[in-house]
Amino acid sequence: MAFTVAFVSIVFGGCMSSTISVRDLSIAPPAMMVGKKSSTPLHLITDAKKTPAIIPVSVQNENRGGKLVDADVFIKRDLKSAFQNYFALVDVVPSTTRAPRTGLDVEIRLDRVEIVVVGGGMGYAEMTWSLGIKETQGSDYLFTYAGKSRSEPTQDPGFALRSVLENSIGDLFEAYTEEKVQQAVLALAESKEAAAQ
Repeated sequence: MAFTVAFVSIVFGGCMSSTISVRDLSIAPPAMMVGKKSSTPLHLITDAKKTPAIIPVSVQNENRGGKLVDADVFIKRDLKSAFQNYFALVDVVPSTTRAPRTGLDVEIRLDRVEIVVVGGGMGYAEMTWSLGIKETQGSDYLFTYAGKSRSEPTQDPGFALRSVLENSIGDLFEAYTEEKVQQAVLALAESKEAAAQ
């Protein structure tokens, strides 16, 4: 792992000068039981500007040199795995890809990751991000989400970052479920199949 006991005291003591890799974090968000997966292909769109591989991790709203590296793994591995509970086919497509595709595009933006120190050697992580789902050839979004998730207070920065990534996925799919997006996706696929007959 990219952090040590010394790193713990450094981070929550007020500065951060190391890196943590998402690749080293075992992300296991809670997964909903889904009765029917959509057969519509789902494409997670990566973009070097919106979903960078390296994200600065600020401490108390200051950039003190800390970094979350391999941040794109959150999309390629963790978000992909979460969406596979709902869709039979999920892939990752760079925004520069020009090959024609059908189905739904998921546009993602990772805005900010911060460590908030609460005292006593404790702190928590916050992540601000957004996501939108639309038809590949369309302009109207079927679902949009913007959220700020946080971890539980801890003395371990690795746990804080793992926890905030897990919670961000949990928060996303809580909104996805509440807004009945899966039902809308299934209905859209059925209407297209009926129109094609």
